[in-house]
Amino acid sequence: MSDPIRHHFIPEFYLRQWAGLDERLFWYYRPYNRVVVSARHPSAIGFKEYLYTINSKSNPQIIEKEFFSNLDNDAAIVLNRLNTLGTGLVIIKHHHLNDTQRRDWTWFIQSLHLRCPHSLTEIDAVLRQKLKENM
Repeated sequence: MSDPIRHHFIPEFYLRQWAGLDERLFWYYRPYNRVVVSARHPSAIGFKEYLYTINSKSNPQIIEKEFFSNLDNDAAIVLNRLNTLGTGLVIIKHHHLNDTQRRDWTWFIQSLHLRCPHSLTEIDAVLRQKLKENM
């Protein structure tokens, strides 16, 4: 398996639920101070190339391949389960999800904030500052 280039901070499985019949989403962006709208497949939205790549000779893609891939796969299973409960406002009861599913969904929801490019920039800055202070 080749190393992934597109590291999705908004996973494809999560975006797919809002796609239209053509399996595309509306994507808004601002080149040169004007708003442009285009239809894109979820695989072409919510990613940054090599976002989670680390400086490691042995496995620079470990975060994407070993952590986020597993996290997203587990969360996709839970989302599918939640979607079978119905649409609209559904009260999730204790018996709808087991402990593992509740844990997987919680980790996924928490990851959405931390995995965004701006959050990673902030985390990197804090870590670099702490490293400087402790040297």
